[in-house]
Amino acid sequence: MKKLIKIMIAAMLVLVLASCSAKEKEPENKTPDYYGTYKVVKLESMDGSISQDALDLTLDQMLSKNQLFYLEIGDTSYIYNPKDGELVPNEMTADFDNMLFKNAGNPNDPGMEFKYEEGQIIIEEPNSQIRFILGKQ
Repeated sequence: MKKLIKIMIAAMLVLVLASCSAKEKEPENKTPDYYGTYKVVKLESMDGSISQDALDLTLDQMLSKNQLFYLEIGDTSYIYNPKDGELVPNEMTADFDNMLFKNAGNPNDPGMEFKYEEGQIIIEEPNSQIRFILGKQ
């Protein structure tokens, strides 16, 4: 009888140890690839109506005056727009399922469509027919 109890206790210990080691690993909180700070690195004409030389010159002038918007994408995202010589932050939602940036403070904002390719964000502005290419800082 004592031998049977010892065997049962040993079997229970083995089961307890096995169940402790079989716990699921918690998933690691991995930061998405697209999180980060982006700044405009290139302008392109969507319809070819503006020469690349003119766009490059415009970009150089905007860079020298710190007039380019930039993005911070994370759990809370911001777009920084030039206004009165300063960069003004506007909170936004970056919807990567629908590839849309929206103004978080304006629910009626239709948003801006974008693409995320090879570490760059590409925004096509239909009103100006300019494609903004943003690179990670």
